[in-house]
Amino acid sequence: MTRQHGAVPQFAGLLGGLLILAAGCAHDRAAGPATAANTRQAHWLTHVLPVVPRGEIKPDLTLVAHHVPPPTTAIPDGTIYHELAANEAQCLAVRNSTVGNLLANERRAAGVSSGCACRGSERADSLRLHLLSFAEMEARNDSALAALELYYRLALSENQVDAATQSLNEVHQTRKATADLIQRGIRPPAETGVLDRQTLELAQQRLDATIGRSQANWALRSLIGVETCEPDWRIWPNTSLTVDPSPLDVQAAVLVALNERPELGLLRLLECELDVETLPVARGVLSRANGLIGFQAPPGCCFVLASLKCYLDKFQNDPCEAELRRRQLNQYRARREAEIASEVQQHAATAEQRLQQVLYARDRAASSASHVGQLVEQQKTGGATYAEVAEARLQAIKARNELVSRVVDWHLAMVRFRHSQGTLSAECGYHATMRCWVVPPNELLPTAPANVPQPTPATAAGTTPGAVPRPT
Repeated sequence: MTRQHGAVPQFAGLLGGLLILAAGCAHDRAAGPATAANTRQAHWLTHVLPVVPRGEIKPDLTLVAHHVPPPTTAIPDGTIYHELAANEAQCLAVRNSTVGNLLANERRAAGVSSGCACRGSERADSLRLHLLSFAEMEARNDSALAALELYYRLALSENQVDAATQSLNEVHQTRKATADLIQRGIRPPAETGVLDRQTLELAQQRLDATIGRSQANWALRSLIGVETCEPDWRIWPNTSLTVDPSPLDVQAAVLVALNERPELGLLRLLECELDVETLPVARGVLSRANGLIGFQAPPGCCFVLASLKCYLDKFQNDPCEAELRRRQLNQYRARREAEIASEVQQHAATAEQRLQQVLYARDRAASSASHVGQLVEQQKTGGATYAEVAEARLQAIKARNELVSRVVDWHLAMVRFRHSQGTLSAECGYHATMRCWVVPPNELLPTAPANVPQPTPATAAGTTPGAVPRPT
């Protein structure tokens, strides 16, 4: 008997060694040919690819040598625009969120079939429905962020088109005055070569802004659910670009984020409801952090080579695994809470810095406009030339365009700040049921600004925004 008992550990050790060796051999056989083939290919390429000195990257314009660029003069734009407010873009994107609607369909289908006995316990089915709801709100929150970013970038592109057009008009007036002086035999204060280069540069800037406007229009139309193939169907961003200098309450914003972010609500609910029956749901959620987490259940109290039943049942639910998953969920939730709190603080700091940039740009734009007025008065008495006045006007247009750009950057920072709190979908009436709170809801500040209006009935019904002529 003693010899037999002593043989068991020896046999187990031998079997374990054979399994390790077999696994290593299988790995080598699987990876060996591929590695050898890659090595041979790399060795072959080092001999085939020629060795050359460093050259020059230059475009070949032979095929477009006789093509004429479009005119640089202002082209009348008779396109009909469709007016859209920022909150309408936000809520239409929330309503038409592709992933959000797919998750909503999945939730409804799961609710219909939740009575099937083969799907597991009713508690696990109910938990799945809540998790789908949280995931849906997270997707709708992301869709709102994407739409608002496109919306404000569209406003910036429209302003850039206007700024480039105004600058081109100013340069054309200067070219005309210069040509008149040359015809009269007077040396002009502005060189025609410089004006030509300015014209081409501004025309390129206007074309770049036009391309950006077109791309933003197409992408935003898709996000808000406008189905049309008309290339000239454009959205006019009806926004005043108001800047609010009120300081942000970062501590309150972090509390709102911890309470309202759908992702945290999902993890908190799962941690509250975790037991042996809901383990399959926990595995699926934890796999989001890493695909190997929850890939298979741990053997629990079973030992190696104990019994075939233990091996076959290791994918089933047991209390040992429930405690492990609870610890993992707690660690994952705590990490995500810290990351989201840091994200809110970062976006709040960025918004404050963007506000300072707005103030600098405002003063620069005001100074440039004042300088134009001074030169115009001096020109009346011969103290300034038309070229100096034209250059000052160009700088004033550039400064105003920079101001609009800084204001848009501030709005984008505020949109990302609200997105980090998880409130963009909630502002449009989409909520997930919270069952495990960080703090009671009545102790939180309002999650949405009081002045955020809801979409108009026509827009909320999914119809396209009304057509309006392009404002000046």
